[in-house]
Amino acid sequence: MRQFRKGRRLIALCEQKVQNVHRALLRMQSERSKLIEQIKQCEYELESLAKALIALHFQDASVTKADIYRQRKQQSIFLYQRQQVSVERTIHLENLVEIDMDIRRHQTQLAVLKRKEMKFTKWTREGRQKWQMQQDSLADDESQEVLPWLS
Repeated sequence: MRQFRKGRRLIALCEQKVQNVHRALLRMQSERSKLIEQIKQCEYELESLAKALIALHFQDASVTKADIYRQRKQQSIFLYQRQQVSVERTIHLENLVEIDMDIRRHQTQLAVLKRKEMKFTKWTREGRQKWQMQQDSLADDESQEVLPWLS
């Protein structure tokens, strides 16, 4: 019976670890979806900044020096913003790769825990059956000892 109790504790421990890994996976998948949304937002901003840069080009041939200065200043602001958004997008992509690796690692850990749980369940069941067979054997032995005395 001792093996049965120990097996139940091991199974309960595995189940608890599986639940913890499931919670971690859910949290990471939520973070992953947020990162994907942030990456899409960065790409949208990059596209908007590119369109704004294109729109800055002068159509008119009569342009003053001040207009050119303002245009160059505006272009430099857009280029700086584009660079900042691009860096932010790169950081999000790196974080996404890290989270994907963590998700794969946790999924592997989950598979290992499931196999352990199945192993402990099988081990416990076999121990329980072995114990039950011993108890049945003892009961048979006792009944055989009592029978000769009754005759």
